[in-house]
Amino acid sequence: MRMLRAITALALALTTASVASSATLAQDDDPMAPAAVLGWVLDETHHADGESGEQDGKWVRRGVAYAYDFDATDDRLDGEAIWTGHGYRYPTEPMFEVQSNTWVVTNAEGGWSGTSTAVVGNGLGDSEAAILEGSGAYEGLTAYLVMTWSRAGGNFRGAIFPGVMPETP
Repeated sequence: MRMLRAITALALALTTASVASSATLAQDDDPMAPAAVLGWVLDETHHADGESGEQDGKWVRRGVAYAYDFDATDDRLDGEAIWTGHGYRYPTEPMFEVQSNTWVVTNAEGGWSGTSTAVVGNGLGDSEAAILEGSGAYEGLTAYLVMTWSRAGGNFRGAIFPGVMPETP
């Protein structure tokens, strides 16, 4: 088991180094260049309580907000982030919650804003998918991120690319 953990850690480190290298090269050559990106969501701070209560057999949360720091392999996604969420938590076994959220990420060069959806719960793994549109120096770019959460924080993987997501068929 130790060997498997060591191999997994090494693979993650090599992947991170490879993605970081390609992101830096792409950004240095052309700030609008597409790039794969990995990142970490750090320093969670409770930002706002919002409203919550039971409704129709589920626990409803509205407007709960947290502040984070994004640390990414591509500097365009580094910055301060605010997550605001609405969720429905169902009292099933195992418990789960579905969420609709907003993200706003800002740094000195510009920002990103958009929406995400998530499912979190016991035994499900906590995951979220976000589509963010760039502003300022990132105008005309889109970031698509898949986030994974744990008690230790969050991480994401995804891409930055020019234009918008393809239209839904």
